Amino acid sequence: MKNILNAVKTNAADVITITGMILAGWANYLAFFDLERRIWLILCLVSGAGLTDWIDGWIARKFGTQSQAGAFLDRLRDKILICPFLILILQQPLKFPESLTPSLLNILIYFMLGAELILIVGAAIGIIKGLNVASSKYGKQKMFGEFFVVAIWMSTWWLQKHTTNGLVYLPAYLVVLLLFPTVIWGYQSIGGYLERYLKKSQE
Repeated sequence: MKNILNAVKTNAADVITITGMILAGWANYLAFFDLERRIWLILCLVSGAGLTDWIDGWIARKFGTQSQAGAFLDRLRDKILICPFLILILQQPLKFPESLTPSLLNILIYFMLGAELILIVGAAIGIIKGLNVASSKYGKQKMFGEFFVVAIWMSTWWLQKHTTNGLVYLPAYLVVLLLFPTVIWGYQSIGGYLERYLKKSQE
């Protein structure tokens, strides 16, 4: 019995992370193929996947089971959850009363996708070189911002499909405003990886 409990403690965080990957993949599939009809289910799946991002870290710290592999799986789950939705925002643009803001939104999304690509490549290199690939405070803030960007974008997209009320432009502008600090946090997170790499190389 003790061995079983130890096995549960050792693997619980990774199991939750993998569960988050499954929820994220399911949400992405529905978003690309049945967004309008399944949008509220998708929001629930995204919320569930986002919740695993907090739970797995808490469990790993509580049981002292943090590992490089677990940290990399955590990063990978985040990318599986967020990156397809960032692409979907480009494919399913929000409506704005003028033409400048949509272009700004697209530019911010491209910057965000670039940051995510650099971060996942950096995490892979970090695993190979034995660096700490756990998320920094900027990485956590970035993920928090991305989650709300995706949630507000989905809700606003649905509202713009079903109402002509001019107030639906307000949350669309909120998506753009949230992207500014989120992009900054993304590149600050990259800076954190570079500091770890430089510190390791000087040892």
